[in-house]
Amino acid sequence: MNYSQESPALLKIRHWVKSTCDPDLITHTRVHPLPLSQKINTQTWLKREDETAFGMPGSKRRKYASLIPFLLKQGFHSVVLIGGAYSHHLVAIAQLLNEHHIHADYLLRGEPELAIEGNQFLLRLLVTSSHLHWVPRNEWEEVDTRAATLAEKKREQGQKVFIIPEGAYTPWALPGLMSLQLDILENEKNHNISFSHIICDAGTGLTAMSLLLSDAAIGIHRTYHIVLMAGEEKYFMDNFQLLIRQFEISSSIPINTLPNFYLYSLPKNMGFGKMPTEIKSAILKYAREWGVITDPIYSAKLLWKGEKIIQENNLSGDILLIHSGGNSIYGVMDLLKPLL
Repeated sequence: MNYSQESPALLKIRHWVKSTCDPDLITHTRVHPLPLSQKINTQTWLKREDETAFGMPGSKRRKYASLIPFLLKQGFHSVVLIGGAYSHHLVAIAQLLNEHHIHADYLLRGEPELAIEGNQFLLRLLVTSSHLHWVPRNEWEEVDTRAATLAEKKREQGQKVFIIPEGAYTPWALPGLMSLQLDILENEKNHNISFSHIICDAGTGLTAMSLLLSDAAIGIHRTYHIVLMAGEEKYFMDNFQLLIRQFEISSSIPINTLPNFYLYSLPKNMGFGKMPTEIKSAILKYAREWGVITDPIYSAKLLWKGEKIIQENNLSGDILLIHSGGNSIYGVMDLLKPLL
């Protein structure tokens, strides 16, 4: 890569991360090779963001590394969160909110009669039912309005309230996510390699966008392949353009040229929350052949699609796949048992 380890932009990113984040929530994660290519001078690596914690894997920990300090510094007494009934994000952040005694109410997509298993079981361990507010799927478009109404009621009671959007998609999570790029630079240094391609998933897209922004700021010039797990390209690009402006204001670092990046969609039968036969088989393959446990919502689909991206685009050099974590596999064990 043609950037300097002591470049002013890199030092500025390091300072921004250090000055806004809880260092105990930023964890170094390893990379290791995967047997995905027989081409000379080509090696695929897997970054193990999933290994940092059972209930709060790396990519989410990184978000909260700057989001939680922001809430505490600004003196927010209460938060309103938005997410799915089986959201891993809600389970992860609930632990930190409870730890710091920040009152929280959760607007959940679905019905209270949903099965109490997987992440819903963990969320119920962490949150009493009185703080779970259910929004039927056919009314989900109103969730932002409902969140604003609930927050306003709390403000009238004298509470200082912050609304955390679905997936913690907020600029205040961006400094923590910037640590991911810094950690990848450390992986490269440790293994004496340079990643030419990075393949990652995108739910809300904030983690993928942070990689693009940090690359642009530092001037690394990799190529990124982003697999959209939910939403469309226009949704991603509209949010990204807004985030670029927010980043420039918050960090005082201009973004002049973005790295090359490509957006990919999954087949229709692999839409968000769906688990076709291909993914069930992939979960078993990755566990038994690679020693990697994946979940059916994000990581298994990312690796499945990543294999195809590498083959179909004839990628070469050092390639990095990012395993962002997730424990939703615990909610679908009965569906996987027939394969065992």
